[in-house]
Amino acid sequence: DNLGVQDCLNLIRFAMQPNDDLTLAEILRGPFCGLVDDDRHLFVLAHDRPKESSLWDRLWANNASEFQAARQFCNQLILNRNLPVFEFLSKTLTERDEARLSGWDKLIQRLGEPVRDPVQALVSKALGYDMTSARSLQLFLAEIERQDTVLKRELGEPEGAVRVMTVHGAKGLQSPVVIVPDTTSATKHVGDSLFFNAEGVPLYSPSTRTDAPATAILRDAANEAAERESRRLLYVALTRASDRLIIAGAGARNSKTGFAKSSWYRWCALAMRELLGADAPGEDDTETTMAFGPAPTLAQKAAVVGSIRPEAPPWLKRPAPAAQPPQRLAAPSRLTEDQSAVSLPFGAGRAAALRRGRLIHALLQTLPEIAAELRAPTGRQFLEREPDITPDEIDEMLSVTLNTLNDPNFASVFAPGGRSEAAIVGTLPNGQMVNGRVDRLIIRPDEILIIDYKTDRPAPTDPAAVEFAYRVQLAAYRAVLADIYPDRPVRCALLYTDGPRLIEIPGDELSESLNRVDSGV
Repeated sequence: DNLGVQDCLNLIRFAMQPNDDLTLAEILRGPFCGLVDDDRHLFVLAHDRPKESSLWDRLWANNASEFQAARQFCNQLILNRNLPVFEFLSKTLTERDEARLSGWDKLIQRLGEPVRDPVQALVSKALGYDMTSARSLQLFLAEIERQDTVLKRELGEPEGAVRVMTVHGAKGLQSPVVIVPDTTSATKHVGDSLFFNAEGVPLYSPSTRTDAPATAILRDAANEAAERESRRLLYVALTRASDRLIIAGAGARNSKTGFAKSSWYRWCALAMRELLGADAPGEDDTETTMAFGPAPTLAQKAAVVGSIRPEAPPWLKRPAPAAQPPQRLAAPSRLTEDQSAVSLPFGAGRAAALRRGRLIHALLQTLPEIAAELRAPTGRQFLEREPDITPDEIDEMLSVTLNTLNDPNFASVFAPGGRSEAAIVGTLPNGQMVNGRVDRLIIRPDEILIIDYKTDRPAPTDPAAVEFAYRVQLAAYRAVLADIYPDRPVRCALLYTDGPRLIEIPGDELSESLNRVDSGV
């Protein structure tokens, strides 16, 4: 709900649908474009358009100088719409325009420093999304709009800024100087038309003129309660200041004194007159300031020592070095575009295939850690807890898993000492940081073995048939571990549960895969 967050989400909405007139209008009037004069800006673009002409069409066709920056900004959004969400938002917030203002500068100038935290939280969420999900502005927008995220800030901390708050919202806070600026209005009378007596019977009376004795009593009681609540809020307002409290208000013209009898100003004025005694001004004298306590001390301007300006240091005239873009963590599976065959997202068998792979991976992760005679009953018990699974599917998945675990060729893979789901974070030779998990990692004194499980059917018969994305993924893991353990060879293999079959990828092929990614081949 934060305005700055909505301004950023509008950029995504427009990039996906440039003909959304309302979204573009909000962007043009928002912080990023700043076209806030409706008569000179939005009206000129929107008025008297043909039905088939969108606001973006009019902006693109308008060559007036005052629209050039907005047109270039919006066109860049469209050009960036295929970028990952984090990169899309980062470019928009950090790139500077001709006036040397970045997106961050414009947001803070319009909405103030408090906008930084929620927008930064949005950018952080975009980074996490890019590392775990498909590259899609639309899917990210749908996820954000579906969530109800609350960002809590500690308002009690000193921020060196003016805070404008309701009295009720200021409960529990304290500041050196507190100004209560609106204190001359009367306590609002209850405008209810429906009351309930002690027996819970509803009584209807739209105004005091139609009140019966029973509703008049109930209305008076409600007004008294409102007055007590007003006094409680006044107490909160008066006790927020640690050094200085200022009570003020705009005089009401329909009142002789300028304030209502039930107003906060009157109660505060009565208290001040009690404190000041004979020195207090009269009740009709509202132009005189009443003060209690010592007068504030004014800071004295420091005297200028000497009249010779010091020479500027040499570094002040040197151009600042270009800022290096921050390193981004990437999952090894995202280092290259996936060129494998794409199945329909809602096609027949898609959900079942994904579930089968997930469950077999979970079994291979947990069953090697328990005794061999307990693996079958434990695996069956685990699968039976899965909803909407048939006995035949349970038998098939359990059989595939146990055949893999019991195959003598794989005894070294599942021997004690190996680690399942081992996290790997490191830097590749090209400087790219990667963050991923290995299905099985075996660290021996003489070698490192990386195993990645695959449930693809049918399994390939030789390393040359393994998909390029799989080889790049293994190559990234190998490069990180080779840097950690330079004294040991790192071997990588794919364990296909179909068969089962273990396919080791030669080290030179893995190195070639990373080289191809670096060169974009």
